[in-house]
This record gives sequence, C-alpha cells and structure tokens, in this order.
Amino acid sequence: MTAIAGIVVTAILGLFGGGLAFLKWRRDEFYRQHKERREIYEATRNILYQVFNGGVSEDLIRAYGFQTLDAKFLFDEEMAKYLALVAQRVRQWHHAKSESKRLSPGPEKDTYEKMAREDIRWFTAQGDEGFTNRFRPFLKST
Repeated sequence: MTAIAGIVVTAILGLFGGGLAFLKWRRDEFYRQHKERREIYEATRNILYQVFNGGVSEDLIRAYGFQTLDAKFLFDEEMAKYLALVAQRVRQWHHAKSESKRLSPGPEKDTYEKMAREDIRWFTAQGDEGFTNRFRPFLKST
C-alpha cells in the first residue's frame, strides 16, 4: 500500500510540476509576443513620424520592411495587411518625393508631387483614425 501511495504522490507531483512548466512557457510566450508586437508598433510610429518630418531614408524603409516581415505571425490577417500597406505607402511616398525633387518643373514633376501629397493625406488619416487603436488589442498586457 505504501508503494502505491508513493507512486500516486509522485505522479501527482509530476503532473503539478508539468502544469507549472506549461504555465511558465505560456507566460513567457505571451511576453515574447508582446515585446515583438510592441517593437513593430514603435517602428511603425517612428516611420510615420519620419515621413511627417520628411526624413525617411531607403535604409529606414528597408529596415521597417524587414522588421514587419513577421507581422503575419504576430497579428491577425487584417493587421498584417495594414502593416504591409504602411510599408508600401512609405515606399511609394519616398519614390514620388525623390522623383519630384529630381525633375524640372513640368507635368511629370506635378504628377509626382500630387502622388506625394496624396500619400501624406493617407498618413495623416492614419493618425486621425486612431493609429494607436489599431494596435490596442494586440498590446494589452493582460
């Protein structure tokens, strides 16, 4: 009888220890994901800030694109698409702005300037529509 009790106690302790290890793994995974989501939020906020200040380099655009590659694993599909759209609009704005600086006055330059203004309006709307609210469901700590 004592041997059976020892086996039962050992099994219960093993299950309890396994349960605790599982809970610790889940907690660590939650915090890892939260940290990575927060980094993408901050990178997105930073690149939008740089757009408004006119100082986006190709290196920053590439870095942002690289940083958001894992978005599809960290966010839902809608948010991943939104982040891809932000990256695409930044590249588009940067190209239009660069081309408008390079060209002499004329219709082609006017077209690129119009494209850049449209992109700036889109970026402005992101702030007006609650950029932070898009991230809020993914950045809750509990």
